[in-house]
Amino acid sequence: MDTIKLLILNSDGLAFVIAIITIIFTYYLSRHTSSQEIIKEQHEKLISPIFFILEPYLFQSINNECLEKVFHLIGKNKSLVDGKLLEIAYFCNENPSQANYNALCAYINKSYDKSCKRLGLRTRSIEYRLNRKQYETKLSLFIYICFLTVKGLLVLGMALLIFLSLLLLGCYFFSRVKTPENEPVLLLIVSIMFLGLIKYFDI
Repeated sequence: MDTIKLLILNSDGLAFVIAIITIIFTYYLSRHTSSQEIIKEQHEKLISPIFFILEPYLFQSINNECLEKVFHLIGKNKSLVDGKLLEIAYFCNENPSQANYNALCAYINKSYDKSCKRLGLRTRSIEYRLNRKQYETKLSLFIYICFLTVKGLLVLGMALLIFLSLLLLGCYFFSRVKTPENEPVLLLIVSIMFLGLIKYFDI
């Protein structure tokens, strides 16, 4: 503990801390950028085109013409297809039953909103989905609405709890090691932690 304290209070130690934080932040930013590029490509070339093909027929009777277009898109963009979609498409192609078709609709229905959210695009409203009957059953839609409500409350509560914990920890830390020399570094560390918290709960 004393060693860590000396590192923080020492100018060389502060420079080391800044360097470590910079490396971690750069690594995170690089990974996030790469992930966003993949999500964007998958959304534009696969998920979104399949969704707009299926949207008029979501959870309705099987439309073989639409299925052929979907299978063609999947075959054309195999490098962007995840294991779940590959499995669903396989069974739907081998046995185009209503159950397998509904499974494909459910996957695309969920994946479209998920990728929109991750790209900062607005998702469909509950009213829109109700009007266009974009749900397998009314019970499944009701469960989905309840899930979103409970999830939102839990995330909000967890975010407030973590924020308050960090605030108390930060106040204690500041009171113990605060000096004119290391105050900017401490502010930087707290700011990065706060930004990380916001990003983590950005759903």
